[in-house]
Amino acid sequence: MYRCYLLLAVLLLSGCQTNQLQSFESKELILVKVSDYQQLVPLYKQQLSREDNNEIRIKLADTYLKSGDPESALFTLQPLTNTVKSTAHGKEYVQSLLLQAYAQYELGALNTALSSALAANEIQVNDPEIENLLGMIYVSQHHYIQARQFFNLARSHFYDDITIQNNLAVLDIIEGKYEQSIQRLLLLQKSGVADPQVTANLLLAMAKSNNFNYVKSVLTPKYSDAEILEMYQILRDLTPAIQQVSDV
Repeated sequence: MYRCYLLLAVLLLSGCQTNQLQSFESKELILVKVSDYQQLVPLYKQQLSREDNNEIRIKLADTYLKSGDPESALFTLQPLTNTVKSTAHGKEYVQSLLLQAYAQYELGALNTALSSALAANEIQVNDPEIENLLGMIYVSQHHYIQARQFFNLARSHFYDDITIQNNLAVLDIIEGKYEQSIQRLLLLQKSGVADPQVTANLLLAMAKSNNFNYVKSVLTPKYSDAEILEMYQILRDLTPAIQQVSDV
């Protein structure tokens, strides 16, 4: 009789844990779908308070990054990035290094971001996301040859076309290759996949190449002739901002 009761207690406990897991997964699915990062953070923290789990810790760090809190992302990743890589957790270690590099990049710690990204790239070669991030970091450090090399590597490994072409176009603008930038961005626009960032970079490239008519054609529905002329002159004289390079 005692053995039966003991088994029953274990089954009840197991059922409770299963229900908790199902409840967590259901909430997570909904919150991820609607990109509700403010609710995802406490959900992941609550789960970690019950049991430390590398996968959930990585998800929490990623959510902190997406919600604009890179410092908290770094703090969350410390137990993973400070430990020695093992074969059993190789993928998780690379994910941790990648997120760490993103957070350091967002905080402007470019040298440490580069070290983290290179370490991830050494372990997981031919990863287009890592290669794109390395390109972004090198652009920020004004190392344009290395940046273009890694952007093209990411492109050859089938990273998102909009992201890569936009990043290469921004690099073209920085290097004064305005016509090359325009060709890249016009292709995106003609294919119907251009987003507001692509449009803004195309306007900048057109202004830099003294194409006032194009700038006017885009801005005419919203602005007066005087406002358009002023914006055109500002764009033409603008020093391109490195922040225009995108990661997603």
